[in-house]
Amino acid sequence: MSNIEKNRFFPDLKESGNNNLFPNKELTEIRKQQAGIRYKNSRPLGSVEIKILKNNMCEADDWSLISVTDPFDPSLIKRTVFKGSVRIGCLEKGIIVDKDREYCCGIYDSFITSSDIGDYCAIHNNRYISAVITGNYVVLSDNNEIYTTEDAKFGNCILKEGEDKTSLRKINLVNEKGGRSISAFSGITGAEVYLWIKQRESKEFISKLESFTCKSFDSKKGYYSFFGDHTVIKGTSLVRNVMAGRCCRIERAACVDDVAINSSALKPVMITDNVIIRRGIVGEGCRVANSSIAEDFILDPGSSLDMGARFLHSFLGSCSNVSCCEIISSFIYPCHQQHHNNSFLIASVIMGQSNIAAGATLGSNHNSRANDCEMWAGRGFWPSLCASIKFNSKFASYCLLSKSDFPYELNINLPFALVNNNVYENCLEILPAYWWLYNMYSLFRNYFKFRERSAGLDSMKGIELDFMAPDTAEEILLAISFIEKKQKKAIRKINKKKASYIKILSDGIENSKREVKILYPDKAKTAYKEMLLFYCGSAIFEYIGKSQEKIQLLFKTNYSDEREKEWVNACGRLLPKKSVINAEKAVMGKSENVIESWEEMHDYFSEEFELYESRKLLHALSVAMMLYKKEKPDEKFLNNLKSDYEKLLKKIEQEIIKSRKKDYDDPIRKIIFSNIEEMERVLGPLEEDPLPNKFKKKFIEPLSI
Repeated sequence: MSNIEKNRFFPDLKESGNNNLFPNKELTEIRKQQAGIRYKNSRPLGSVEIKILKNNMCEADDWSLISVTDPFDPSLIKRTVFKGSVRIGCLEKGIIVDKDREYCCGIYDSFITSSDIGDYCAIHNNRYISAVITGNYVVLSDNNEIYTTEDAKFGNCILKEGEDKTSLRKINLVNEKGGRSISAFSGITGAEVYLWIKQRESKEFISKLESFTCKSFDSKKGYYSFFGDHTVIKGTSLVRNVMAGRCCRIERAACVDDVAINSSALKPVMITDNVIIRRGIVGEGCRVANSSIAEDFILDPGSSLDMGARFLHSFLGSCSNVSCCEIISSFIYPCHQQHHNNSFLIASVIMGQSNIAAGATLGSNHNSRANDCEMWAGRGFWPSLCASIKFNSKFASYCLLSKSDFPYELNINLPFALVNNNVYENCLEILPAYWWLYNMYSLFRNYFKFRERSAGLDSMKGIELDFMAPDTAEEILLAISFIEKKQKKAIRKINKKKASYIKILSDGIENSKREVKILYPDKAKTAYKEMLLFYCGSAIFEYIGKSQEKIQLLFKTNYSDEREKEWVNACGRLLPKKSVINAEKAVMGKSENVIESWEEMHDYFSEEFELYESRKLLHALSVAMMLYKKEKPDEKFLNNLKSDYEKLLKKIEQEIIKSRKKDYDDPIRKIIFSNIEEMERVLGPLEEDPLPNKFKKKFIEPLSI
C-alpha cells in the first residue's frame, strides 16, 4: 500500500490537531466494562502472525494494538484494514450456516476501527465497522456502515454529559403537540407509559419520571454498539448506535439508527428488506419488514410492522400487527390489527383487541386551531370501512362504527354498541349491546382468537382478553342506568313490533344540536343483564372448579358491598383507579411506600397485577350479589346463580350457531354457488365449525363435571 493510501486510511492526528477522535485507540474503561471477561486471555500478535496478515494484504496503523485469543488462525483474515485497538476472539476454520447460505469463519475485505470481534465470527465485505462489540458466531456481511458515535443513546431518551435539558428527546404519544410526551427507555412497560401520559396534573410528577429515566442510564459518553451471539447483519446500508440481543437478524435494511433491540434466542427480532427505523425500542420477538418506517417509537414484544407501514411517535402493544398504513402519535394496546393501505390513525389511545378497517381516517378532523386533539377508545374498538370521526372523541369498550362520516365529536358511553350516522333523518343512531344481540359468533370467535394468537408470549401474561371483565361490567352498569334515565325523559318513544327506539337530546353524546336515537333500549337492558350474569358466572365458577373447599372459602369471604367501581386499563392490564393514584402519590413522596426509580415502579405494578385475579373474583361476586339482591353469599345464592348461568350458556351456544347459520341461509351468499354441496365444500359444513365446540369445552363441560 502506498504512502498516499496510508495517509488516507490513517491520518496523522498530531498534525491535524485532533487527538480526541472517537473511538480512542486505547481501551477505555467503558469498553472493558461492556466486553466483560470475554477477552481476558487475549494476547498481542506474534511476528509470524503479523507477516501472514501482511501477506494476506491486511494493514494496520499499529500492529501492537491488535490482540487475539487462542486458538487463532491468521490465514482466515484477508484484505482487511485495522485501525486503533482491535480485539479478535477465537478464530479457526469453520462454517456458520445461516438459513440457505453458509459463511466461512474469518475476516475478509473489511475496514475495522477500534472494535471487539467475538469467537468464530464471519466478517465479510464490510466497508466500515467502528466502535462495535460483537458476541460469538456473529455474521456481518456486505454492509456499508456499522459504527457508533460518541454520544450514542441506543434509543433511550436520556442526556449525556454536557448536553442541555432542552435537547432531551421525547416521544409525543397521543397528543401531536407534545402535551403527553414521555422520555422512553429500553424496558419501559405499557402500564408505566399509561401512568406517564395520563397523570399530567403535576409538572413535578412528570419531572420526577424524567429523572427516573436519566438515573437509569450512565450519562458518560463513549459506549459501543453491541451485537449479541448469533446475530446476523447483511446487505444493510447503515447500522449506527445499536444495542442488539442474541439472534437478532438485520437483512437488507436501509437504516437502523439509535435503536435498542431486545432480541433473544427463543424470540429473535427480524428487521428486513429496505426498512428504516430510527430512535426507538424494539421488543423481543418483533418483526419490522418490507419498507416499513418507524421513528421515535416503542414496539412491545411480539408486535410487527410490515408492508410499508409508517409508524411515528407511537407505542404498539404486544401481539399486534400493523401493515400498509400510517400511525402517528398513538398509544396502541395489545392485540391490535391494522393492515390496510388506506387507513391512518393519529393522536389516539386504542385500548386493544381492535381492528381498523380499510379507508378509516381517524385523526384527520380537529376541532381546534392546533394539532392538539385526541381520541380515546376502549378495548374492542372497531371502525368499519371508510369511517371518519372528528376529534376530540371518546368511545366505550367494544364500539362498532358503521361506514359513515361522523360530522361531530362523539362521546359514546354505551359499550358493545353499533354507532351510525343516519344522514336521512339527520340524527345519530346507537344500538346498545349490538354484539350480544346480533353477532354472538364474532364476539366469542374473538374471545378464543386472541388467546390462540398470544399463546406463549410472556408479555401477554396478565393481559385481560375476556370481553367481560371488571371494566366492561362497570360500563354496562352505568349504561343500564343511563338508558333508564333517558327512557323517562325521552323526547319521543315509539314501540311497535318492528321498531322500538327513543329519541333524546345529544347533550354529552354528540357535540351537536340534533337528536340521538337509541335503538331497542329494552332489548339492550336485557342483553346487558345477561352479559353481567355471564361475567359473574364465568368468574365465580372458573374459580370454584371442582373444589368444595373453594366454595366454603367463598362463603367465608369478608364481603363488602362497596365494590371497586373505577377501573383503569393500563395497556391491557386492569387496575383499580386508586392503584394508579397511589403510584403517583408514591412518586411524589406522599405515601409510606416511596417510589424513587423505575425498578421500584416495575415492582409496584408487578405486585398490583398479581392481585388482579382475586380482585376480579371479588368484583364479580359483588356484582352477582347486587343482581340477586343478596347481602352475603350462601348455598342457595350459589345454586340459583349456577342454574341461571347454565341456562344462559345453552342460550349462548344456540346464538353462536344461529348467528353463523345466517351466512349459510343468506340467499345473496348462495348466488355465487351452484348448489349446497359446492357451498359446503368452500365454506365447510356448518356442523364442523370449531367455535361451538370450543365454547362447549371452555364453559359448559366444566359445569357438568
